[in-house]
Amino acid sequence: MVGDVGLMYSIPLSSSLIGSFGPKVTWADDKYMQSYFGVSSAQATRSGLPQHDASAGVKSYGVTASLSYAVSDNWGVTGTIGYAHLADGLANSPVVQDRQQIMSAIFIAYQF
Repeated sequence: MVGDVGLMYSIPLSSSLIGSFGPKVTWADDKYMQSYFGVSSAQATRSGLPQHDASAGVKSYGVTASLSYAVSDNWGVTGTIGYAHLADGLANSPVVQDRQQIMSAIFIAYQF
């Protein structure tokens, strides 16, 4: 299980364009952390990486910004970019090469 806690501040830039930005923290349970950041003994044998147990806790913290544009009464487009810094406990995982994480996405929405 993964959960995000964050705050978003939205600013109307025009009648059809809204900008939003804010911080967020992501928490994950043992199962998620071990799946993505842990190395079991079998995986260590196959890969040559050291065994590593990852436990539940804060996964990352960062900021997100987005622009949402209302194309029409029914259609909208949102572009999002985010930055996350992996928490200190994950830096020790042998599968982590870079603690800095950048994401971007474009969403198209239709409202009924």
